[in-house]
Amino acid sequence: MDHDEMRRLLRQRPFQPFRVIVGDGRTFEIRHPGMNLLAPWYINIGIPAPELTAPICDHTEFVPLSLITAVEPLPTVAPPTTP
Repeated sequence: MDHDEMRRLLRQRPFQPFRVIVGDGRTFEIRHPGMNLLAPWYINIGIPAPELTAPICDHTEFVPLSLITAVEPLPTVAPPTTP
């Protein structure tokens, strides 16, 4: 994965959540682009706090861009409709 492609994924509007697949078998879901820090050679991926409903970062995972083997789109959650 190169920096420009990751930046494009994080900045697309409307935002499309995606999964990052790392060569060592780890996967990360990126649903909130503002919780991530993209640098020229790595990304710090924000991991949401599981017990909180708002997108609040619990911790980050350091992932060199060169170790990302694939990204795949995640389904978006449609807002609830009222009858």
